[in-house]
Amino acid sequence: MFGCQLSAGAVAAILSSGTILLFLLVCFIVAGYVLRRRRRKSIVSEELRSPTGNSYSTPQEFTNPSKVTDDNVQKPVASPVQQLKEELKNKNMLFSNSQLELSRVVGQGESGLVYRGYLRTSEIKDLVAIKTGRALLSMDHKERLLKEVILMLTFDHPNVMPLIGLSFDGEMPLIVMPFMSKGNILGYVRNHRESLYFKDPSDHQEVEAARKTCLGMCYQICKGMSYLSKFKFVHRDLAARNCMIDDNDIIKVSDFGLTEDMYSTAYYRHDGCETGTEEKIPIKWMAPESIESNIFDENTDVWSFGVTCWEVFTCGGVPYAGVPVTTLLSELFSGHRLDRPSNITCSDDVWALMTSCWSASPQERPMFATLVNNIADLLDNDPAYIKLRN
Repeated sequence: MFGCQLSAGAVAAILSSGTILLFLLVCFIVAGYVLRRRRRKSIVSEELRSPTGNSYSTPQEFTNPSKVTDDNVQKPVASPVQQLKEELKNKNMLFSNSQLELSRVVGQGESGLVYRGYLRTSEIKDLVAIKTGRALLSMDHKERLLKEVILMLTFDHPNVMPLIGLSFDGEMPLIVMPFMSKGNILGYVRNHRESLYFKDPSDHQEVEAARKTCLGMCYQICKGMSYLSKFKFVHRDLAARNCMIDDNDIIKVSDFGLTEDMYSTAYYRHDGCETGTEEKIPIKWMAPESIESNIFDENTDVWSFGVTCWEVFTCGGVPYAGVPVTTLLSELFSGHRLDRPSNITCSDDVWALMTSCWSASPQERPMFATLVNNIADLLDNDPAYIKLRN
């Protein structure tokens, strides 16, 4: 047997030497790792400081509060109501319910009631119209009401209904507008039929005065609609009942659910396609393409304007009296139109202007800007606002 026996001291020496070598090896590995990390960190720092280096961001740019900008912070998105409140507040148009006093109902629409009331600001108490929403309005109606208010904030024309302000204290906002003391055009022409409706041409002066009075009303309505059309605003419900008269005899185109429900038979109720709620549609003022295909634009508003002029010159006649709304569309497609008013104030040129609004082809109908000029010509190029008879 080849071998040798080691003494106990030799074995201990060997084990001790091995332990020392292992320790030195571990220290060498750790030292090498640390040196590599330091060298790597130094290279990265040089790249960050170098103007020609890569575009890296230092951690401080994201953690130092002094360097945090608005662009780096994701702001919460305000709701439409909050945005509207802020805008109204900046314009001093946001009121509290305590500033409003409701008197009596003067109108009723799909969205709610309209009251004659008062607005208190400082020591002043102004007569106003206050529109309230129905308690059980659908979300769709509420959204439409809000859009209506936002639109009204942009209106600035003497022949368009302005907005005074709103109150958001309750569940539904209260909309505050100027009070139209003389009511709407429909009521006016009916109440003044004696001075506006003639069958005997013998009194030429009175006939001509009545013609200009009626034309003056149509002119003001057309001016308001021309203004709205410049902003691509489509009215959808232009009618004599939606045109109000203020204390200064200025006519203001309105909509906004302000009108009294006077002609339920002139409307066709149907289930809303999108909301499933029952809505009221002014069929007898609508263009055929609106009834058939739900198309609404300036051309369809022009059609409604022609019907509104017809209401004025008939002193409040009901369009297509006796024609059921269920058969009206087929009548229109077959060429049937409103009859010429028997009121002789509706001269040939006035009648031609009306019928031009009812062209079967939407593109052949005049635009509101053109109609404004045409009516001005019929008023002998003196389209100043007329004073309506008291």
